[in-house]
Amino acid sequence: MPSVRRSIFFVARSLVARSLVALSLMSSPALATPSARLSATPSTGTAPLVVGFDSARSSAGTIAEHLVLTGNGDAIPLAMAEQTTNYNYTLPGFYLAQTWLHDDTGVALSDPLPISVIRDSDGQVPPTATVVAAATTDPLTVAFMATVNAQTADPIAAQRWDFGDGSGDGQDAPFHAYAQPGVYQAALVATSRAGLPMYGRVVVVVRDPSGGIAPSLLLTASPEDASLLTPITVSAYLQGVDPSAKVVGAEVVWPDLTDASPTVTPTASGITVTSQHSLGTAGIYQVPVLVQLDGAAAPLAASVQVTVGNIDGSPPTPVVLLPPVPTATVGVAYMPNLGASDGRTLLVAGNGPFAFGAAAPSPANFTVDGDGHVTWKPSKSQLGPQRVAVRIVDANGVGAVQTWVVDVTEKTSGCAMAGGAPVSAGWPLALVVAALFLRRRRATA
Repeated sequence: MPSVRRSIFFVARSLVARSLVALSLMSSPALATPSARLSATPSTGTAPLVVGFDSARSSAGTIAEHLVLTGNGDAIPLAMAEQTTNYNYTLPGFYLAQTWLHDDTGVALSDPLPISVIRDSDGQVPPTATVVAAATTDPLTVAFMATVNAQTADPIAAQRWDFGDGSGDGQDAPFHAYAQPGVYQAALVATSRAGLPMYGRVVVVVRDPSGGIAPSLLLTASPEDASLLTPITVSAYLQGVDPSAKVVGAEVVWPDLTDASPTVTPTASGITVTSQHSLGTAGIYQVPVLVQLDGAAAPLAASVQVTVGNIDGSPPTPVVLLPPVPTATVGVAYMPNLGASDGRTLLVAGNGPFAFGAAAPSPANFTVDGDGHVTWKPSKSQLGPQRVAVRIVDANGVGAVQTWVVDVTEKTSGCAMAGGAPVSAGWPLALVVAALFLRRRRATA
């Protein structure tokens, strides 16, 4: 098996050398029709950057879903006759854009396009990346490969793969085995010392044994980078689901409320669930979506990231790009950046470089040095939920306190990952909500 992995690794490396950004999904013929093509003009510029997208070279039958995925979690739906659209990237960073086509014959996904948005305040250019996702001999295992190119004077501060199923890894070329087939939005998330984010986001289709798409959710948030009190629409496109399927329950879990009655709309090839809400506090949030189909044992669950800026449209300062790990083990070094090579460092974006420090109500033995490295080995007296906090001050002296709750256990269950953090530690809130969702359904049945 190691030799097989090494051979796949070198195949991926050769693909990387040929292109700045490439996506290789070795899909079945069922996934090769229709054909998706996308171009972008301009592909780089200073924020805010208006990019024109053109999918005229795509071909499809009766289009049921035609989305331009902008790479930051947002998406632009196109009508059947539409081929062009514009998108305004208001936040600096690096993104990969793609086109998703779903017609009566199948699904197609274009190669990702790099979009580099320069920070207007100081002209800082974000790091870029080459990203490859390739199938392996195991239908459920995907080989990921990334080469990050940072500016000479602005090195990478932290990075991590987010595989889209709640797990992550900090290696440059990890192999990831998905528990079941479906559509996943994977991303290499990184930030530079100056606080510029990089989202190497790609959509991965993991086929079922028949070559089709298993029931799953393709989530988008529009606009992804909203200002305070701006209505945000979260959409869940149900993939691999017959349009005649019955949705018996759905929930969109916003940070301050749960929408238990989102809009459910059947389409020619599936079902779309949408919910709209405004948030009154700046920050980055994960919004879980759960959809229960009639006859299914468990709801479909996934989460989408939403960025809420200040009232003037500027980004919150500073922000944590990925939620810190919510579990820890007694006597084991806590790693908030799950699976990363430097698991002690938070992924922070904004107007950096930053100054860090521990803040109340953190435990007495929870410390954070000036570079953002967390040091904490929970003791037995700290078993159970512990609230921790980190103060982050940006280059302008504007500070923010990031707090989260860590559940301290006496020993891990299952296999441990880097730093002693359990595999389950990185699972998103969506899976917790899924359990509560099922429990409530049984109680009311």
